[in-house]
Order: sequence, then C-alpha cells, then structure tokens
Amino acid sequence: MITVENKVIPFYYGMTVADAIRDAGEIVDNMTIIMENKNIIQFSQIDKKISDGTNLKILRILSGG
Repeated sequence: MITVENKVIPFYYGMTVADAIRDAGEIVDNMTIIMENKNIIQFSQIDKKISDGTNLKILRILSGG
C-alpha cells in the first residue's frame, strides 16, 4: 500500500510517484514540493519508481501580494 496525503492506495509493480499521485486524485505542477518518506522529490523526478510502503506528502507553494 502507498499513502498519498493520508489516502491509502494499492501498490503495483512499476508504480511511479506520478502514478501514485494520480491514483490518489491529486494534481501537482512544478510549483509543488513532493516529499517521499521525508525526502524531497524534484518535479522533474516525478517518473521515479517507488516501492510498497512509500509515503508521499504534497506541499503546495502559495504566493500572494
């Protein structure tokens, strides 16, 4: 099982960070910080394969004026 923002989703072989985020119904862009088991994943690394038990957190950068 994979956890994305406290949503538990089934793991499958070959799953990537992008797959897990999509399967959890989340949307990210290059202004989003993704944490994999407390390590920062660059948006350019979103196609990185993950393993069963991975925990993903999504931190959205907000700006204003």
